[in-house]
Amino acid sequence: MSFLSGVNSLNYFFGVNLENSRGSALKSITGSCGKIISNNLSFALGLDGNDRMPNGLPITQHQFDALLSFTYNVGTGNLARSTLLRKVKANPKDPSIRGEFSRWVYGGGKRLPGLVRRRKMEADLYFS
Repeated sequence: MSFLSGVNSLNYFFGVNLENSRGSALKSITGSCGKIISNNLSFALGLDGNDRMPNGLPITQHQFDALLSFTYNVGTGNLARSTLLRKVKANPKDPSIRGEFSRWVYGGGKRLPGLVRRRKMEADLYFS
């Protein structure tokens, strides 16, 4: 999966243009940091050269972009241990994945409005 695109919008949210509805959404997670996270996510998903997971199921660019934003925020270790990743790998179209995004909205033991908004936008992108 690609982690860069030529998105034509000013609506960026933590490196992801969540308003774009016509393809890849990532714009500003760039450089070696973006490549490392993208490579780690591809590895965690077990993607082959055709963007398919080991079970043969494909992952869309929107799904990958939403997961990349999520991983950028929570870290690759947390992603690797998450139910979110297990569900994506089992069936990337599982509607219960939306709820897994919303479990990651706490910081310092408090529900943070900014993380609530971010997870909703990531989930909306994932299912767009």
